Amino acid sequence: MSNITRISIYQFTYLAGLTLLLVVFVLISNLSIVGSQNCSFKWQKSRVAADPLDATYYFEGNPVTLINGLAQESVAGASVLITRVWSEPAMGDLNADSRNDYAFIITQEAGGSGSFFYIAAALGYGNGYIGTNAVLLGDRITPQNISVSQRQILVNYAERLPDEPMTAKPSVGRSAYLSVSGSRLLLTGPKLNDKIQVTEPLPNALVSSPLMVSGQARGTWYFEASFPVSLLEANGNNIATDPPYIMTDKEWMTTDFVPFEAILTFTPPATKTGWLILKKDNPSGLPANDDSISIPIRFAE
Repeated sequence: MSNITRISIYQFTYLAGLTLLLVVFVLISNLSIVGSQNCSFKWQKSRVAADPLDATYYFEGNPVTLINGLAQESVAGASVLITRVWSEPAMGDLNADSRNDYAFIITQEAGGSGSFFYIAAALGYGNGYIGTNAVLLGDRITPQNISVSQRQILVNYAERLPDEPMTAKPSVGRSAYLSVSGSRLLLTGPKLNDKIQVTEPLPNALVSSPLMVSGQARGTWYFEASFPVSLLEANGNNIATDPPYIMTDKEWMTTDFVPFEAILTFTPPATKTGWLILKKDNPSGLPANDDSISIPIRFAE
């Protein structure tokens, strides 16, 4: 074999080996990218937007990319799903990285009568922004304002009473607090009530039976260490089966807060949303002594 032939064979072998290494490198890189999708924050880094109004937000896990605060897409069962930024942004540092973040009220409408209001945030990253998941506030509510303070989003809005039809004008004032954990936006609780505070479930939580209910209420909320509880479907039907009262084993004859905890069971709901109602026990029967707190919830399928 000539020297020229040997050199040609060596060159071919070298180039083939180099090509194989390159192919392996590309495959490993692609696997790394796919694997990173298991971590929502790493995955979202590829969706950095120059403007919060052009960021990608996640509704029930489905990404929606806005263009100047608006997105339209065809969906099954509806002609067009319209997602739009409803409010002026509230600005502040939500994740303690010394960057300005933005919080928005965003609506989704799909051609029917429903108009669903969400809260989402755009987190500052590099020279752009990464959109978070969107947290549902409610259907056809009336938002009033949104602000950012001490790394927390505060939203004030009005909704209906549990027994009011959707055609009624929202008239009950509510507040919701949201915070960022990692890359996710979480509902951390309603505005504190000076009579009763519910820590579980949080507003708009996805619930199933049995349902843990916990919090604290002032002793004046109880009578004989208990107060009534009910779980209503969106149509007003009470589906709670046990217990009809929440009880505490703590000293309740006080004006201080007294903790409570109960496991509530309920029959399969006929609606997707509902209300957890905690009523002040009123042995006098006088309307002037009535009081209650309503927590909006979503039923797991």
